[in-house]
Amino acid sequence: MFIHKSVIHGIFQSYLNCSSIDITGLRDPRLHESTKISALYNLGRMYADQQKYQLAIETYNKAIQRAPSYYGLQSIYNMLGEAYMKSDDEAKAEFWYQEALRVKPDHLPAHITMAKLLSRRNQPDKAEKWYLKAMALDSTYKTAHQHYTQFLGESGRHADPVLIYKQVLETNSDDFEHVFNTANAMRQSGNYTEAEDFYQRAALLNPQVATAHMNLGAILHLNGKLEEAEKSYKEALRLKPNDAMTKDNLAKLQKLMQSQAARVAGRS
Repeated sequence: MFIHKSVIHGIFQSYLNCSSIDITGLRDPRLHESTKISALYNLGRMYADQQKYQLAIETYNKAIQRAPSYYGLQSIYNMLGEAYMKSDDEAKAEFWYQEALRVKPDHLPAHITMAKLLSRRNQPDKAEKWYLKAMALDSTYKTAHQHYTQFLGESGRHADPVLIYKQVLETNSDDFEHVFNTANAMRQSGNYTEAEDFYQRAALLNPQVATAHMNLGAILHLNGKLEEAEKSYKEALRLKPNDAMTKDNLAKLQKLMQSQAARVAGRS
């Protein structure tokens, strides 16, 4: 989603202003002090989103220095670790991930970032243990499961994500993200027939999501159901008219359909 620079500047300014408010004499100084630290945390995240990692690191450190003893710092520690990771300083990244886990041993994001760090170090067995611990903590069955299945896919274990998503769907059968991710896992494992079924379900669960129709079109295209694929691509473009990938897929499909029609006409 595109956000105008002036809007971003306004948000930056709001966080800066909030982080420097004088709380002397306020009725609830603890609440306002926490709000100031949260403003610095959000400011640091905005710097990180803009790939200004040194500024993010400085802002997170400022938040840590200013935070009162009652403020839970695990999220700031973890995001500071992420900023160091993006700056290719793995040692400092690991230190701050461990700090996040020290102050809150069940902090889900820190389990995931530790797993990613170990995967990056080519220690897949250790990474997998952290992913499994993260999944045990994730009551939503979303964040940790998504990262873990991505890890499995990158490791070439395409059948395993399918089993995980099918287990999740036993209790979350109408969740769009779970159904859509199951379809993706099916496709990556080469099970195109079941992938088609799950993409159909995803498109029905959330018909306003262009990506659902685009992926349904792609699997129908792959399964040789060209007219149905064309309808799905067109629906995706109705929802998101300027999507280059869908336009390209539709053009290839229509070229194939014209070629097939010409061959049929030539035989008659």
